[in-house]
Amino acid sequence: MINLNLGDTPGQHHSVGRDELVFLNNNSEIEVYRIDANLTRLRVVPIVTKEQSRFREITAFPNSPRVAVARFDAGPLIINTENGLIERDFAIPDTFGVMISPDEHWLVLRGSGQVIDLKTDQQFHLVPPLPTKVDLMGMTFVGPNALYVPQYDPDEHQLWDLTTRQLRWSVKEDNKNRLSAASVSDGARIITCSYSGCHVFDATTGRVIHTHGADRTAWSVAIHPNGDYLAGYTRHSFTLQSGLGGAVRVWNAEGKRLVTFAAHRNDKWPHIDWMAVSKSGEYLVTSGQDQVKVWDYHAIVRH
Repeated sequence: MINLNLGDTPGQHHSVGRDELVFLNNNSEIEVYRIDANLTRLRVVPIVTKEQSRFREITAFPNSPRVAVARFDAGPLIINTENGLIERDFAIPDTFGVMISPDEHWLVLRGSGQVIDLKTDQQFHLVPPLPTKVDLMGMTFVGPNALYVPQYDPDEHQLWDLTTRQLRWSVKEDNKNRLSAASVSDGARIITCSYSGCHVFDATTGRVIHTHGADRTAWSVAIHPNGDYLAGYTRHSFTLQSGLGGAVRVWNAEGKRLVTFAAHRNDKWPHIDWMAVSKSGEYLVTSGQDQVKVWDYHAIVRH
Protein backbone atom coordinates (compact mmCIF):
# COMPACT_ATOMS: atom_id res chain seq x y z
CA MET A 1 0.00 0.00 0.00
CA ILE A 2 1.17 3.50 -0.75
CA ASN A 3 -0.23 6.90 0.28
CA LEU A 4 -0.45 9.57 -2.42
CA ASN A 5 -1.72 13.13 -2.27
CA LEU A 6 -4.61 12.71 -4.65
CA GLY A 7 -6.01 16.25 -4.59
CA ASP A 8 -9.67 17.15 -4.70
CA THR A 9 -10.68 14.73 -7.46
CA PRO A 10 -8.69 11.53 -6.87
CA GLY A 11 -10.61 9.43 -9.37
CA GLN A 12 -9.44 11.72 -12.16
CA HIS A 13 -5.76 11.92 -11.27
CA HIS A 14 -4.46 8.44 -12.02
CA SER A 15 -4.75 5.64 -14.55
CA VAL A 16 -3.31 2.19 -15.29
CA GLY A 17 -1.57 0.99 -18.45
CA ARG A 18 1.27 -1.48 -19.25
CA ASP A 19 1.23 -2.73 -15.63
CA GLU A 20 2.11 0.82 -14.57
CA LEU A 21 0.21 3.35 -12.49
CA VAL A 22 0.53 6.94 -13.70
CA PHE A 23 -0.35 9.69 -11.26
CA LEU A 24 -0.78 13.41 -11.94
CA ASN A 25 0.44 15.24 -8.85
CA ASN A 26 -0.24 18.80 -7.72
CA ASN A 27 3.09 20.05 -9.10
CA SER A 28 2.09 19.34 -12.72
CA GLU A 29 4.28 16.25 -12.78
CA ILE A 30 3.53 12.72 -13.89
CA GLU A 31 4.65 10.06 -11.42
CA VAL A 32 5.07 6.57 -12.86
CA TYR A 33 4.89 3.49 -10.60
CA ARG A 34 5.40 -0.16 -11.39
CA ILE A 35 2.37 -2.16 -10.20
CA ASP A 36 3.97 -4.68 -7.89
CA ALA A 37 3.79 -5.59 -4.22
CA ASN A 38 5.63 -2.38 -3.29
CA LEU A 39 4.18 -0.04 -5.95
CA THR A 40 7.72 0.96 -6.91
CA ARG A 41 8.12 4.51 -8.21
CA LEU A 42 10.00 4.46 -11.52
CA ARG A 43 10.29 8.11 -12.48
CA VAL A 44 8.80 11.60 -12.25
CA VAL A 45 8.14 13.45 -15.50
CA PRO A 46 7.44 17.22 -15.44
CA ILE A 47 4.82 18.60 -17.81
CA VAL A 48 6.24 21.66 -19.57
CA THR A 49 3.83 23.76 -21.65
CA LYS A 50 4.22 27.14 -23.35
CA GLU A 51 1.59 28.66 -21.11
CA GLN A 52 0.50 27.77 -17.60
CA SER A 53 -2.28 25.19 -17.61
CA ARG A 54 -4.60 23.59 -15.09
CA PHE A 55 -4.73 19.85 -15.61
CA ARG A 56 -7.93 17.93 -15.08
CA GLU A 57 -7.50 14.23 -15.83
CA ILE A 58 -4.86 11.73 -16.91
CA THR A 59 -5.43 8.59 -19.01
CA ALA A 60 -2.72 6.01 -19.68
CA PHE A 61 -2.30 4.43 -23.10
CA PRO A 62 -2.83 0.66 -22.76
CA ASN A 63 0.30 -0.54 -24.56
CA SER A 64 2.79 2.32 -24.94
CA PRO A 65 4.56 4.74 -22.56
CA ARG A 66 2.20 7.63 -23.23
CA VAL A 67 -0.63 9.41 -21.46
CA ALA A 68 -3.39 11.79 -22.51
CA VAL A 69 -3.81 14.73 -20.14
CA ALA A 70 -6.99 16.82 -20.20
CA ARG A 71 -6.82 20.50 -19.31
CA PHE A 72 -9.43 22.92 -17.99
CA ASP A 73 -8.34 25.80 -20.19
CA ALA A 74 -7.10 24.14 -23.40
CA GLY A 75 -7.19 20.95 -25.40
CA PRO A 76 -5.68 17.63 -24.29
CA LEU A 77 -2.02 16.72 -24.58
CA ILE A 78 -0.40 13.40 -25.43
CA ILE A 79 2.83 13.06 -23.44
CA ASN A 80 5.58 10.45 -23.59
CA THR A 81 6.14 9.26 -20.01
CA GLU A 82 9.71 8.11 -20.66
CA ASN A 83 11.14 11.44 -21.84
CA GLY A 84 8.40 13.95 -21.00
CA LEU A 85 8.02 15.15 -24.58
CA ILE A 86 4.63 16.48 -25.68
CA GLU A 87 3.81 14.46 -28.81
CA ARG A 88 0.42 15.99 -29.59
CA ASP A 89 -1.36 19.19 -28.56
CA PHE A 90 -5.00 19.27 -29.62
CA ALA A 91 -6.60 22.69 -30.11
CA ILE A 92 -9.94 21.51 -28.74
CA PRO A 93 -10.90 23.38 -25.54
CA ASP A 94 -13.27 22.41 -22.74
CA THR A 95 -12.45 18.71 -22.52
CA PHE A 96 -14.03 16.89 -19.60
CA GLY A 97 -11.83 13.84 -19.93
CA VAL A 98 -10.11 11.60 -22.44
CA MET A 99 -10.59 7.94 -23.37
CA ILE A 100 -8.09 5.83 -25.35
CA SER A 101 -9.20 2.70 -27.22
CA PRO A 102 -7.56 -0.67 -26.37
CA ASP A 103 -5.56 -0.63 -29.64
CA GLU A 104 -4.65 3.08 -29.24
CA HIS A 105 -6.39 3.91 -32.51
CA TRP A 106 -9.12 6.17 -31.14
CA LEU A 107 -9.23 9.08 -28.71
CA VAL A 108 -12.62 10.20 -27.39
CA LEU A 109 -13.32 13.48 -25.60
CA ARG A 110 -15.97 12.69 -23.01
CA GLY A 111 -17.02 16.32 -22.61
CA SER A 112 -18.11 16.75 -26.21
CA GLY A 113 -18.34 13.19 -27.53
CA GLN A 114 -15.80 14.07 -30.22
CA VAL A 115 -13.82 11.16 -31.69
CA ILE A 116 -10.29 11.55 -33.07
CA ASP A 117 -8.66 8.93 -35.30
CA LEU A 118 -5.06 8.99 -34.03
CA LYS A 119 -3.79 7.37 -37.23
CA THR A 120 -5.36 9.79 -39.72
CA ASP A 121 -6.21 12.81 -37.50
CA GLN A 122 -9.82 12.71 -38.72
CA GLN A 123 -12.32 14.09 -36.22
CA PHE A 124 -16.06 13.43 -35.99
CA HIS A 125 -19.05 13.27 -33.63
CA LEU A 126 -21.16 10.17 -33.10
CA VAL A 127 -23.66 12.19 -31.08
CA PRO A 128 -24.47 15.92 -31.29
CA PRO A 129 -22.01 18.27 -29.56
CA LEU A 130 -22.85 19.85 -26.22
CA PRO A 131 -25.39 20.44 -24.87
CA THR A 132 -25.93 16.70 -25.06
CA LYS A 133 -27.95 14.14 -23.16
CA VAL A 134 -25.15 11.59 -23.10
CA ASP A 135 -24.15 10.13 -19.74
CA LEU A 136 -20.50 11.20 -19.92
CA MET A 137 -19.21 9.00 -17.08
CA GLY A 138 -20.78 5.82 -18.44
CA MET A 139 -19.05 5.59 -21.82
CA THR A 140 -16.56 2.80 -22.53
CA PHE A 141 -14.89 1.10 -25.48
CA VAL A 142 -16.23 -2.32 -26.45
CA GLY A 143 -13.45 -4.15 -28.26
CA PRO A 144 -11.10 -2.00 -30.33
CA ASN A 145 -13.61 -0.31 -32.63
CA ALA A 146 -16.91 0.22 -30.81
CA LEU A 147 -18.05 2.80 -28.27
CA TYR A 148 -20.78 2.29 -25.67
CA VAL A 149 -22.80 5.50 -25.27
CA PRO A 150 -25.55 5.65 -22.60
CA GLN A 151 -28.14 8.44 -22.81
CA TYR A 152 -30.59 9.63 -20.18
CA ASP A 153 -33.24 11.43 -22.24
CA PRO A 154 -34.58 9.26 -23.71
CA ASP A 155 -33.40 6.49 -21.37
CA GLU A 156 -31.52 4.24 -23.75
CA HIS A 157 -28.03 3.00 -24.39
CA GLN A 158 -26.27 2.61 -27.70
CA LEU A 159 -23.30 0.89 -29.30
CA TRP A 160 -21.55 2.76 -32.12
CA ASP A 161 -19.12 1.33 -34.66
CA LEU A 162 -16.18 3.75 -34.83
CA THR A 163 -14.92 2.47 -38.18
CA THR A 164 -18.20 2.78 -40.08
CA ARG A 165 -19.66 5.48 -37.76
CA GLN A 166 -22.91 3.51 -37.78
CA LEU A 167 -25.17 2.60 -34.87
CA ARG A 168 -25.00 -1.12 -34.09
CA TRP A 169 -27.92 -1.06 -31.65
CA SER A 170 -29.99 1.21 -29.46
CA VAL A 171 -31.98 -0.30 -26.58
CA LYS A 172 -34.29 1.28 -23.99
CA GLU A 173 -32.66 1.07 -20.56
CA ASP A 174 -33.96 2.47 -17.28
CA ASN A 175 -30.65 2.45 -15.40
CA LYS A 176 -30.10 6.20 -15.02
CA ASN A 177 -27.02 7.90 -13.57
CA ARG A 178 -24.34 5.43 -14.57
CA LEU A 179 -21.13 6.23 -12.73
CA SER A 180 -18.65 4.10 -14.64
CA ALA A 181 -18.56 1.34 -17.22
CA ALA A 182 -16.14 -1.25 -18.60
CA SER A 183 -16.19 -4.04 -21.16
CA VAL A 184 -14.46 -7.41 -21.30
CA SER A 185 -11.48 -7.66 -23.62
CA ASP A 186 -13.31 -9.73 -26.23
CA GLY A 187 -16.15 -7.21 -26.37
CA ALA A 188 -18.77 -9.76 -25.29
CA ARG A 189 -20.14 -7.99 -22.18
CA ILE A 190 -20.56 -4.48 -20.84
CA ILE A 191 -20.54 -3.89 -17.07
CA THR A 192 -21.93 -0.66 -15.63
CA CYS A 193 -22.19 0.72 -12.11
CA SER A 194 -24.82 3.14 -10.84
CA TYR A 195 -26.81 4.23 -7.80
CA SER A 196 -28.91 1.08 -8.15
CA GLY A 197 -26.04 -1.42 -8.33
CA CYS A 198 -23.98 -3.27 -10.90
CA HIS A 199 -25.45 -4.35 -14.25
CA VAL A 200 -24.13 -6.68 -16.96
CA PHE A 201 -25.24 -6.40 -20.60
CA ASP A 202 -24.74 -8.52 -23.70
CA ALA A 203 -22.59 -6.33 -25.95
CA THR A 204 -24.09 -7.79 -29.12
CA THR A 205 -27.70 -6.95 -28.22
CA GLY A 206 -27.68 -4.49 -25.31
CA ARG A 207 -29.90 -6.80 -23.26
CA VAL A 208 -29.42 -7.33 -19.51
CA ILE A 209 -27.64 -10.53 -18.46
CA HIS A 210 -27.22 -9.94 -14.70
CA THR A 211 -28.24 -7.28 -12.19
CA HIS A 212 -26.52 -7.09 -8.80
CA GLY A 213 -28.38 -4.79 -6.43
CA ALA A 214 -26.83 -3.49 -3.21
CA ASP A 215 -27.53 -1.29 -0.19
CA ARG A 216 -24.94 1.27 -1.35
CA THR A 217 -23.96 2.97 -4.60
CA ALA A 218 -21.70 1.02 -6.93
CA TRP A 219 -19.27 3.79 -7.84
CA SER A 220 -16.53 2.11 -9.86
CA VAL A 221 -16.06 -1.00 -11.97
CA ALA A 222 -13.13 -3.06 -13.26
CA ILE A 223 -12.64 -6.27 -15.21
CA HIS A 224 -9.99 -8.95 -14.76
CA PRO A 225 -8.37 -10.51 -17.88
CA ASN A 226 -9.95 -13.86 -16.93
CA GLY A 227 -13.48 -12.39 -17.19
CA ASP A 228 -14.12 -11.70 -13.48
CA TYR A 229 -15.74 -8.32 -12.91
CA LEU A 230 -15.60 -6.07 -9.85
CA ALA A 231 -17.69 -3.27 -8.35
CA GLY A 232 -16.49 -0.76 -5.76
CA TYR A 233 -19.01 0.85 -3.40
CA THR A 234 -19.37 4.18 -1.61
CA ARG A 235 -21.13 5.21 1.57
CA HIS A 236 -24.24 7.34 1.13
CA SER A 237 -24.05 10.88 2.49
CA PHE A 238 -27.40 10.54 4.25
CA THR A 239 -26.62 7.33 6.19
CA LEU A 240 -24.64 6.83 9.41
CA GLN A 241 -23.63 3.24 8.65
CA SER A 242 -21.15 2.61 5.88
CA GLY A 243 -22.87 -0.58 4.67
CA LEU A 244 -20.94 -1.71 1.61
CA GLY A 245 -19.15 1.64 1.47
CA GLY A 246 -15.44 1.08 0.92
CA ALA A 247 -15.98 -2.56 -0.11
CA VAL A 248 -15.25 -4.36 -3.38
CA ARG A 249 -17.35 -7.23 -4.70
CA VAL A 250 -16.12 -9.72 -7.28
CA TRP A 251 -18.15 -11.97 -9.60
CA ASN A 252 -16.92 -14.54 -12.09
CA ALA A 253 -17.82 -14.48 -15.78
CA GLU A 254 -21.04 -16.43 -15.10
CA GLY A 255 -22.24 -13.88 -12.54
CA LYS A 256 -21.48 -15.93 -9.42
CA ARG A 257 -20.30 -13.79 -6.51
CA LEU A 258 -16.82 -14.85 -5.44
CA VAL A 259 -15.94 -12.52 -2.59
CA THR A 260 -16.72 -9.22 -0.84
CA PHE A 261 -13.76 -7.59 0.88
CA ALA A 262 -13.21 -4.35 2.79
CA ALA A 263 -10.72 -2.44 0.65
CA HIS A 264 -11.27 1.03 2.15
CA ARG A 265 -13.81 0.42 4.93
CA ASN A 266 -11.58 2.06 7.55
CA ASP A 267 -11.23 5.34 5.67
CA LYS A 268 -12.83 8.46 7.12
CA TRP A 269 -15.25 8.31 4.20
CA PRO A 270 -15.59 4.65 3.09
CA HIS A 271 -15.45 4.96 -0.65
CA ILE A 272 -13.99 3.28 -3.76
CA ASP A 273 -13.74 6.08 -6.28
CA TRP A 274 -11.58 4.22 -8.81
CA MET A 275 -9.98 0.85 -9.36
CA ALA A 276 -8.23 -1.15 -12.06
CA VAL A 277 -6.72 -4.60 -12.58
CA SER A 278 -3.13 -4.76 -13.80
CA LYS A 279 -2.61 -6.00 -17.34
CA SER A 280 -0.95 -9.14 -15.98
CA GLY A 281 -4.00 -9.86 -13.81
CA GLU A 282 -1.80 -10.28 -10.74
CA TYR A 283 -2.79 -7.08 -8.93
CA LEU A 284 -5.84 -4.99 -8.16
CA VAL A 285 -5.32 -1.25 -7.61
CA THR A 286 -7.97 0.63 -5.61
CA SER A 287 -8.32 4.28 -4.64
CA GLY A 288 -10.17 5.58 -1.60
CA GLN A 289 -10.28 8.98 0.04
CA ASP A 290 -6.52 9.67 0.11
CA GLN A 291 -4.93 6.29 -0.50
CA VAL A 292 -4.02 4.04 -3.37
CA LYS A 293 -3.74 0.37 -2.38
CA VAL A 294 -2.34 -2.57 -4.31
CA TRP A 295 -3.77 -6.04 -3.68
CA ASP A 296 -2.61 -9.51 -4.66
CA TYR A 297 -5.63 -10.44 -6.75
CA HIS A 298 -5.23 -14.21 -6.47
CA ALA A 299 -4.82 -14.02 -2.69
CA ILE A 300 -8.16 -12.19 -2.43
CA VAL A 301 -10.08 -14.16 -5.01
CA ARG A 302 -9.64 -17.93 -4.85
CA HIS A 303 -11.62 -19.71 -7.57
